[in-house]
Amino acid sequence: NANAPNQQSASAVWSNGYAGVWHMGDNAANTNVVNSQSGVNGTAQQNTSALTTAGKTGGALTFNGSTDYVNTGTGAGKPANYTINAWLKPSAYTNSGTVFSASGGYNHWGIFGRDSGTMELYTSNGSAYGLGVSTDNWNATNYPSSSFTFITGTADGSSFRYYRNGVKIGSD
Repeated sequence: NANAPNQQSASAVWSNGYAGVWHMGDNAANTNVVNSQSGVNGTAQQNTSALTTAGKTGGALTFNGSTDYVNTGTGAGKPANYTINAWLKPSAYTNSGTVFSASGGYNHWGIFGRDSGTMELYTSNGSAYGLGVSTDNWNATNYPSSSFTFITGTADGSSFRYYRNGVKIGSD
């Protein structure tokens, strides 16, 4: 509706309480991936100019599914409560990979593709095992290569929820 008022409120959407916001549109001749919120930048495994592609909202980075990723290190900490959002547009369906991870040994959290062919929202418990929900199949039906898919994972310290395109797919 061209006559509808603009209801966007950037101040209501963006909080300075975010641990990180990586837009992935850096297109720099270096490996730095800038965090526009807290200064916890990521490091790509090669110059981001070699990874630049069109994204859902502006520029994006493309990854090969195995050795390309952005390392955020331990700077984002390991919060009990968190939300992770990402737009995905796969070109292949490998059995494992990382959408987002912040880690330091067994203290890691993020969204991962697992060898079982599922997507998993996961938080470690300080040992080799952790807590999470793994219920979404990583395939062309759920994540078509012809369009972007919006995923969200939320954790509140005791429960996990995973959403694809706004629909809850799984919870613990």
